[in-house]
Amino acid sequence: MSSVSDQAPQGGQTVDVPPCLQQKEPTISMATNGGNSDHPNSAVGIEVPAGAWMFIRSARRTDLITAELVLRNGTSKEAASVYRTDSTLWGIEERLGFALPTDVQKTLQEMPVTPAARPAVSAPSSWIRTADYQPWRASIVVLPQLSGLTTYGSLLSLDPPIRVWENGPYRIDVVDSTLAFNNRENPALRVAYRIWHDERVIFAANTLPAPLGSDLQGDGTLRRIADHVLAGAKRRTLTASQREFLTHRSDELQSLLTPPAAPYPIGSRVKVRGLAGATPASGIITDTVVADDGSLRYGWRPDVARLPGHPMGRLLDRRLLAPAQHVQPTLSSPDAGLTGTQAPDILAYGAKVRTIDDPRFATGTVLRAILKPDSPPTYDVQPDGNSPDLVRIPAAAVEPLAGTAWPTVQALLDARTEAGIPLEHGELLITLREATFVTDGPTGPQPALPAQEWPSLDPILDPDSPDLPALPNYGIPPTTTPPRIVIEDDYVRVFDPRHELLIAPNQPFETALTYPREKLIELLIPAPDLHLGDDESLVTLAALAARHFPDEIIDASAARSGSTPETKDSIATDPDLSSPEHQAEEVPESPEPGLGM
Repeated sequence: MSSVSDQAPQGGQTVDVPPCLQQKEPTISMATNGGNSDHPNSAVGIEVPAGAWMFIRSARRTDLITAELVLRNGTSKEAASVYRTDSTLWGIEERLGFALPTDVQKTLQEMPVTPAARPAVSAPSSWIRTADYQPWRASIVVLPQLSGLTTYGSLLSLDPPIRVWENGPYRIDVVDSTLAFNNRENPALRVAYRIWHDERVIFAANTLPAPLGSDLQGDGTLRRIADHVLAGAKRRTLTASQREFLTHRSDELQSLLTPPAAPYPIGSRVKVRGLAGATPASGIITDTVVADDGSLRYGWRPDVARLPGHPMGRLLDRRLLAPAQHVQPTLSSPDAGLTGTQAPDILAYGAKVRTIDDPRFATGTVLRAILKPDSPPTYDVQPDGNSPDLVRIPAAAVEPLAGTAWPTVQALLDARTEAGIPLEHGELLITLREATFVTDGPTGPQPALPAQEWPSLDPILDPDSPDLPALPNYGIPPTTTPPRIVIEDDYVRVFDPRHELLIAPNQPFETALTYPREKLIELLIPAPDLHLGDDESLVTLAALAARHFPDEIIDASAARSGSTPETKDSIATDPDLSSPEHQAEEVPESPEPGLGM
């Protein structure tokens, strides 16, 4: 999974596509061929909306990387250098706030040291972490070893992290591992990682020790990364963003990573094992049930129930039942139907995708898959948001976010008809149990029948499969009336059958409860990817409003009471070239512990 902005960056000015991509002579080209920059043609360049970051090996110390921000100097073809910083290969990510793709890191490690005419670096500044100075998926990247240009999104997609965990504004990447020798008799792994907050890198290092054979995709690795950062914080020089994070965010992060105590509360993410014919499945706890013999069972709803075509998708009041000993908490991402023995090679109608580096849209819904002879597969995608136009895009240009669970071709055709999506010659219709092509018929495109069949053996993804015995305890109704609420110190958890787990901050939630249903519905209508029914309770609507529009709820409440809400401190988004922060700063005499090349 790549860490790339979903939208074209917004900063000091409104732009749909970064200006650098609209110009015949990009800023990177200017920065490497003249102007006020000191960088030779061998520099690595990454474009950002306001200009470009140029990277070289520092002449100050061979273990440091120099990053210089160059901006277009008005209408001139020259580029002005406005900011420069030095740090280690991983430390430079912490200072700038974005990840360097693996190919960029390797290039910088192998690059010869370049003497710089002006070795002075700038004082730390918060504005470089704002959107105008951060790359997005379509940012052009120049690597000296490549004859052509590539993009930031494509480089990130070539070498994704081993594991990605996300929860709200927090994200942890387990990037990769290398073999290290503490001594000849004691080899171990050294794990590289990143910790993000609000889409900005806060901590990055390759110094986490791990024994050989460690499960780097396991939840324990995520917790060790957080512990490693906190333990090492006292031994290193911190950036302003790191100090703020450790002061205000570290406790919340550790709380999110800590497994809940049994009995697991409503909304807990769990893995359930002991399912005949299936690997452990993940889902959300909906309630607890005490059997007649006193044993504890959990009602749970599998993640795949939300996929288009799944039979539980329309049975909102249904869940599965599992003995407590088969249930354990997990930090894994929701199962999107993209792994396992029935993971699709080609996506079907209703699947969700994210573009790798297409500047036109970030995410969308697959409407049809087209597979014609001697041509690579393509998708017709409806972009998310307000775009009315379909986009035909190569399948290789997108990454799947969620699959589907259509059991049969007929179920898929019925959904297409209901949605008004006509068939087209060359389509591939693929489902859990069968697949076929769309050919030309007497009255237009039609599916070639009978479809090719195969066994469907996943009892959670396809519980009604004729190839499986009936799933025990399938479709048991809940013992309590939803929505169900758990109130914590700062957040409230609401489990609603339609919207599933909703986590919202307490104050906006409590305020939203004082609003009429009609006002909350009116507020929620513009929310992207939110589909309201006509039967949501006031509790559910309040949780949705507090989750999607917390500031609007608080501001409207303050306006009604005549008080003035507190405002967040503003952060400058443009550099003041005359300010003291652009004076030289001192680089530490030795590399920060564990952050070397």
